[in-house]
Amino acid sequence: MNPSTRGQLLWSKEYPAPAGNVTVSFGATDPDPATRVFTIFLKETISWAGYSLDDGRLLWTTESENPWNFYSGAGGALMTSTAAYGKLYSTGYSGTVYCYDLNDGTLLWDYNAYAGFAAPYGSYPLGVTAVADGKIYVNTNEHSSGAPYWKGAKLRCLDANTGEELWTIASHGASTYGNYGSAVADGYL
Repeated sequence: MNPSTRGQLLWSKEYPAPAGNVTVSFGATDPDPATRVFTIFLKETISWAGYSLDDGRLLWTTESENPWNFYSGAGGALMTSTAAYGKLYSTGYSGTVYCYDLNDGTLLWDYNAYAGFAAPYGSYPLGVTAVADGKIYVNTNEHSSGAPYWKGAKLRCLDANTGEELWTIASHGASTYGNYGSAVADGYL
């Protein structure tokens, strides 16, 4: 930003509460000069909205995600969104990673970690664990899964631009929420 405006109020805006008693939580923010968007998650509609960091105006809203994401979302038990490469990545109990363009909210791709009867949700619940080198890493994650852990649970490496699965490895992530992340450096996870 402009160093001469540090510490100064740049804009102020009042937002009316959404109709229908909808819970609003802050999501990921992308300060990149090409994007400059902050997001909010609308829990009961299971959708996202993007706002301009420059003036606070609403830029876009998404369609509803899979109903299972009602229980995850930006402010739920699992922080399941992140911004990188001009995109918003969202996931959760649905086992689907949604990739939205942060400029206009367009759904660019989605990826599903199908589980069938191996998990109670039909897909493996996922949490974003890292983003690096044009890849997004998502891990099977559930705070109260029984023992033994679900068969087929994996850490998945996806192409951040296309959603193509690049590789997987057996993993169950954290058993308590937070999906505390993975270290990625110099091409190593």
